[in-house]
Amino acid sequence: MSFSDIKKSVSDSVFGDSEKIFLLIDPTLESYQSVQDFYQLVTDDDIHRVAFSHPELDGALELWLIPLDKNSAQNMRLFDASIECALNEINPDNIRSGKGRSICSWISTKLTIGQLSEYISRLAVQKVKGKGDVLMRFFDPAVFSFLFIILDTWQRQQILNNIDAWGYIDGDGRPQVMSGGGESHQKLNYSLGLTPLDLSNLGYISRMNKILLRYRTLIGGAEITEQQAAELLYPALHYFSDNYYLGDDGYIDFGINVLVKRERFPSYFKREREISRSLNETLPRYKTME
Repeated sequence: MSFSDIKKSVSDSVFGDSEKIFLLIDPTLESYQSVQDFYQLVTDDDIHRVAFSHPELDGALELWLIPLDKNSAQNMRLFDASIECALNEINPDNIRSGKGRSICSWISTKLTIGQLSEYISRLAVQKVKGKGDVLMRFFDPAVFSFLFIILDTWQRQQILNNIDAWGYIDGDGRPQVMSGGGESHQKLNYSLGLTPLDLSNLGYISRMNKILLRYRTLIGGAEITEQQAAELLYPALHYFSDNYYLGDDGYIDFGINVLVKRERFPSYFKREREISRSLNETLPRYKTME
């Protein structure tokens, strides 16, 4: 896709009939990025800092929300620059060098910027029985793409029910958008009810990213979409971990073979998730404020 095609796709999907959206970025990665034009366009007046109240994250993780108005020429230059930056960040050489992805998403929502900030910060810290508090980097596009393969329907609804559109660039450079309920309810509880099994499954995301990085390098792109790859790799890696050692890079060659052959493995682990979920029924669920 050309830059203009990508820009139009993101703009049409996220702005829609709305004139204002929010850009979410991870500024802690700014110094690693080679596209500095984007950050030169950002002023302090643009920035709303997403604060994390957890003591281990205070000062270690900070996200920025930047309002973008479709009628502002300056804002639209920033919008264009953010897309260019996001596309540069998925260059395999940049990924291999560990530069990370600072452009997280473009968000359309009825929430105020303060409410959206609270939603992001509180949803990112999840309590897991027996494990304590864990950071779930759902806002990272390298994670977001795979979350919706792993999480169940209720958990996906909890993430998106206050969101009209969550747009991002996937690892193949394709614009993606997830649509939510577009509600504007004040949450009293941000728990996703994650179980230890869910937490273990989330660990497969980094492995899927490593497999896809090697796969894209070998074939000079991608013959299947990131979503299709995730649907193949997730059950395949479960099979591999049950039968082989995950501690070395053998799973990468295995995963590439799965993608090349389009080999499908049974989703037998879903039943195990259902059992684990039934044992976790006592966790607090979503409530809305009347």
